[in-house]
Amino acid sequence: MGALLGLARSSLRMACVFLRPRKRPLFAAGVCFSTCIVVWAVATLLLRSVIAQPSAEKVVAIIDSWPKSSSEVLEVLARAYDGLDGQRLNKDDLARASELGITFQKTYGEFTSEGVDVLLETLNVSSGDVFCDLGSGAGKVVMQAYLQRRPKEAIGIELSEARHKLAEVAHSRLLTLAPAVASDPKSGPLTYVHGDVPNSDSTLSRCNKIFFCSRVWPPELLDKMVHRFISHDFQHKPVWVASSKELKAFGGIMGTNQFPGKARFVRHTRVETSWGASFISLYMLHES
Repeated sequence: MGALLGLARSSLRMACVFLRPRKRPLFAAGVCFSTCIVVWAVATLLLRSVIAQPSAEKVVAIIDSWPKSSSEVLEVLARAYDGLDGQRLNKDDLARASELGITFQKTYGEFTSEGVDVLLETLNVSSGDVFCDLGSGAGKVVMQAYLQRRPKEAIGIELSEARHKLAEVAHSRLLTLAPAVASDPKSGPLTYVHGDVPNSDSTLSRCNKIFFCSRVWPPELLDKMVHRFISHDFQHKPVWVASSKELKAFGGIMGTNQFPGKARFVRHTRVETSWGASFISLYMLHES
């Protein structure tokens, strides 16, 4: 950046000399001003590109075993996601959202680490489960579930390409920060899938503990997922779903269950999120 600014100053001096500002002051001033604007624009773009690039070369191992305590897990998560912002979407994501007539993809929020603790406790995620986050964003919930509960597999499915790439960057960093995560023969895979949740049947089939990040899903897509949960052939049953929005078709404290014998409401649980205190609703599917 310093070299670029130095070159710009030299070019500006040469331009001002050769343009003979004393003889053509207005023309010379205009050219010099235009040169300044161009240099400023180029420097700004270069600076933004440098800031946007993850500093992978600065990532070093900080732990030589699987994270054992909550503080170790949070430290690894903080390092893995340092500088990664799931709020940002690229032009292709925005265009696709508009093409599909949806707005939920443009809205982003996250559970706090304490909120994820409550979520995992509510779902009772254990080593024999396949945990799935449907609408996983940058993948932080999936990674925390993976590190804290060590399930058979942890999967995140995300439609946004930009957010999916952030999850992949964080995953790559994780393998450097905690090499034991990759080398431990007892650990299952951590998988990030770039895809549309309602059309990810092969991945959904493996899941039995599901976080459905549905808070801002439009009603028509929410209804589509409700019927997908009921009709889908899951490999492991029963299937537990914690939804960030009530799935009223499955019943509730005062609601009517439209699918008796196939789904039932269990309870509401309070969680902490980036948008404040909220609730998740727990359902059991395919119990018998």
